[in-house]
Amino acid sequence: MKKEYPDFGRILRFSVDQNAHAAFKPAVSNYLKNVRHAEGNIIAESYTDKQNSNNIWIIERWEDRNLAGQYAPGLPVSAAEIISLTDLSPLSKQAWQKDGLTGDAVTMMLFIHAMDGKAVSLKELFSTAMPVFRNSSGILLYQFSQLEGNQDRFVTFEKFRDEKAFREHLDFPVSGPIMQFLQASIQDPPFEKNFFELSKFAS
Repeated sequence: MKKEYPDFGRILRFSVDQNAHAAFKPAVSNYLKNVRHAEGNIIAESYTDKQNSNNIWIIERWEDRNLAGQYAPGLPVSAAEIISLTDLSPLSKQAWQKDGLTGDAVTMMLFIHAMDGKAVSLKELFSTAMPVFRNSSGILLYQFSQLEGNQDRFVTFEKFRDEKAFREHLDFPVSGPIMQFLQASIQDPPFEKNFFELSKFAS
């Protein structure tokens, strides 16, 4: 039976000098075009890191990991990192692809490496926060995922209507305990160095 929701995600990070972006971009666009028409693909998008323009990220969601495995990037630059993950609060395909994710949308990604024994607490915090985040008109998309192969590592992928909406969500009551966790219960602080503000790279 075909799954209604994806349970496999993939993040690919490429390290490409900014001077080489123009040559790399058409190849990424072609890859995204092919992947979006592939069986089982939910979403495929690419971004640059505003703080480090050498980082180029491709964000994917698939209905099945085996289908994802059929689409190796095949780009002129090899991925510096390939991260497999499982979404802990899965979204439907419609939610990933809904309208309104362009224009002034602010896109963020945060990698979290919880201290030993703290992963369960972090999951509980996000389990409480997720319904609040997703019911906010200013938050277009919010996903919390666990990296495969390491029960203490997680990543959030977030899209906000604008910068104001991003700032406002930090003041939500459910955000306070998460911020406290990030400041006191992660390995290799501060958490900000694993926080990325993203800009669309190729379409």
